[in-house]
Amino acid sequence: MKSPLVLAAALYFGAASVAEAVLVTEFLFDGTDPTVATDTSGNGFHGTIGGGATRVPGVLTGSTAMGFDGDDDVVSLAPSDFAAGTGPFGSTNQEISISAWVQFGITNPEQSTWWYGTNAGGGRQSQVHLPWENGSALWRSPNGQIGVGIAAEVTASQTSGQWHHFVFTKGAAGNQIWINNVLRSSGGDTGTFDIVNATLGNNIVNANPLGWDGAVDLFRVYDHVLDPSEIDTLFAEAFPFELTDFNEDGFVNTADYDIMAANFLTEATNSTDGDANLDGFVDLEDFVLWRADFEDPSIPSSAPASANAAPEPSTLLLLAAGLLPTMRRAPRRLT
Repeated sequence: MKSPLVLAAALYFGAASVAEAVLVTEFLFDGTDPTVATDTSGNGFHGTIGGGATRVPGVLTGSTAMGFDGDDDVVSLAPSDFAAGTGPFGSTNQEISISAWVQFGITNPEQSTWWYGTNAGGGRQSQVHLPWENGSALWRSPNGQIGVGIAAEVTASQTSGQWHHFVFTKGAAGNQIWINNVLRSSGGDTGTFDIVNATLGNNIVNANPLGWDGAVDLFRVYDHVLDPSEIDTLFAEAFPFELTDFNEDGFVNTADYDIMAANFLTEATNSTDGDANLDGFVDLEDFVLWRADFEDPSIPSSAPASANAAPEPSTLLLLAAGLLPTMRRAPRRLT
């Protein structure tokens, strides 16, 4: 079930994504070479592993991801030359999408650099902080200057060791940050960029590197803005269940409603607690999402050999009505 934000994004950014997004670099981080991140896009833009970054268990069963220690670990992308049309950014200077599954470590300082792109002179062209000093994901593109960029809150539940999907896009209409298939922020600069060198996990090309601690898997760079349906597909690759399928049995039904009702108006650590929008709290927003998926004929709602009558939400709604002032004051983040 697409959220209203997904549908709004499709309308707002549709004009910027007329051409199909082309995959230019893909690091699955499988394999055993300690110095090479193989580009499986078919373009041959292999990355260089440095600083002692090592492979760790990945988001998919049996796969591996790249682990970063928060110090000098880094994966450097192949160099680009837009004028010559070579490298990962040789075909684009206005649109870009970066997609990856991310697992945060426990020692990330404020302003940790997850992604960094510079021009030929070393000037910052693109940057992602996970997190920035205010606890948010900060996406700076095209010029990456201080005060230019968009931010989206990264909740404590998203930094608790679970895998989460992030997408950062930049296009003619501005920038976007998607977290777990939900558009969290949009706007920002619309100018062009000139990325020659780029690094993942560090801004090692800078004199004052700010290393990132955690793991990255299924890392992909596209030369166009990904549309909501493409982001949905990437999210489903490693999260095959609907977010409203709280018990992850393949069905959105009353069993999931019971989980949500049991945790209503409480903090949550992941979707299995009834937190459908993954904002760290179970509330009416999650009920609305569950109800929409429950009534969506394209989503299975009945387990084999079991009746699945539509639930009566009156108890939940009455509870919400009575505690609505409390809910509005309730913390939206885990502490």
